[in-house]
Amino acid sequence: MNINIKTLLVSLLIGTISFSGCSAKKVTIRTLVPAEVPVLSAKRNIAVIKFADDKIHLSSKIEAQLSKVIIDKKSFFTVTNRAQLDKILKEQKLQSSDLTNSKSASKIGELIGAQAIIGGSVNSSFKDGKYREQRVKCVMIDKTGKCTNSIKYYVTCTTASATVSANINVIDVETAQTIHAQSITKSYNGDSCKVAGMFGLKGDGDIKSGSEALAGLSDNVAKAFVIKLAPRYVKYSVEIMDSVSSIDLTNKEKKLFENALIYLENGRTKKSEKLLDKLYTLTGENAFEVAYNLGVIKQSLGKYEEAKLLFVKAFRELIRTHNIISSFADFSFDVVAMTAQEFEDYKSKYLDVYDSVKNTDKKEKVSILDDVDFELELIHKDEINVSYILKLLSQLVLADDEESEEDKQA
Repeated sequence: MNINIKTLLVSLLIGTISFSGCSAKKVTIRTLVPAEVPVLSAKRNIAVIKFADDKIHLSSKIEAQLSKVIIDKKSFFTVTNRAQLDKILKEQKLQSSDLTNSKSASKIGELIGAQAIIGGSVNSSFKDGKYREQRVKCVMIDKTGKCTNSIKYYVTCTTASATVSANINVIDVETAQTIHAQSITKSYNGDSCKVAGMFGLKGDGDIKSGSEALAGLSDNVAKAFVIKLAPRYVKYSVEIMDSVSSIDLTNKEKKLFENALIYLENGRTKKSEKLLDKLYTLTGENAFEVAYNLGVIKQSLGKYEEAKLLFVKAFRELIRTHNIISSFADFSFDVVAMTAQEFEDYKSKYLDVYDSVKNTDKKEKVSILDDVDFELELIHKDEINVSYILKLLSQLVLADDEESEEDKQA
């Protein structure tokens, strides 16, 4: 089941701040967003073979884009050198066109130590033309500023259009199976008498040549392909708790919490994580303020399973708090930032996490959530009021009547 961890931790846990009355402040966090198509996350040794009909060097541009993916100051992908690939092809007496077959591509991949092969085909076209456009120019204006005389004339407009369409396949070397296929089309339309197309050109005569237009489109196709396969860092603003009130901290623990916030505010996320991990253990995992901050950090570092665990623990505490304060007659969701509907929606997400853990096929890998007590009784609690008591009494009377009838029949 697909659980949106960012929504759970960032949005829902802000509700925890509101319920508890804890103070919060905003910080900017850089988070690693997983690839939209994660097929290469565990297969980072890649070879890109020359595409069929590749007159615009698309395969080389995909290689370049893959090499530009840097995570934590290291190349995320290892791309096989084209010269090495050509050498292997020559030794095997093969051409790039022979590698359109997935089994052949897999064989070459094994020889060069690649885990995945990227190949495909590309079609490109370019057209240009000219047309005449009539224009009007005022040559005389009266005292009021009104045009009293104008002339008509014609200008020659130049047009250009280009299209690049690519069918790209990713082949798993180990299985010789296609694990991802994508079709991408990019187009360019330019007109010297209008605002030109994708390059943002303006003014007469500012038109791309065929080679320029196709090169630009080829770059865009390569970027569009790689961006789906690679993780990336993004920055977002999030509220974190700047104090702990749920439990009493020792001076040492207070210092750990303060230092963790300082590191987080200065972009040293891993150092902040280390301090909060230590503090969370020292407090017996009872400070949900620590769980909240730590959950935000885990999510930003891509540790989604751990972040989900912290969400469960923090929201479980939120339910407990709600159950206590909602028992007072004057409680209203109007006095907290989270609405009643939002609380119910997030409760539903909490149950989704429970279902995803408890209903998972045990043949799959063990989850750190397997041993968590979701305490569903917190959600299914009965509201004890006059109506509830009368309902219990009526059930008791009914039970007594049924028992008396059985005695009579006996």
